[in-house]
Amino acid sequence: MLDFITINEHSSIRVDEGKIIYSDPYNINCAPHDADIILITHSHFDHYSPDDIRKVMKSDTVIVCPDTVNEPEELTLPILYRLRSSLTLSVRSTRYLSTTEQW
Repeated sequence: MLDFITINEHSSIRVDEGKIIYSDPYNINCAPHDADIILITHSHFDHYSPDDIRKVMKSDTVIVCPDTVNEPEELTLPILYRLRSSLTLSVRSTRYLSTTEQW
């Protein structure tokens, strides 16, 4: 039914529907280096994990994160989008709406 969605752990999800999109990659067991887009929801360790991001990113991966996440510069990615609250962004024909609310 939804074979293109994989739940890795906690909030870590992989979507393979034409583009490979990871949301909060965390506790990734292999290193596929296949992410077209990585979404980071906030800077908690189980949502923003540089080691796991490195496992899934490739040279042209786009990272999308709230402007409250400062750490992605250490990943030295050429394409990084920081979203402010209630901002809509289109990346490679996919639209995102940012919220910075915490649970």
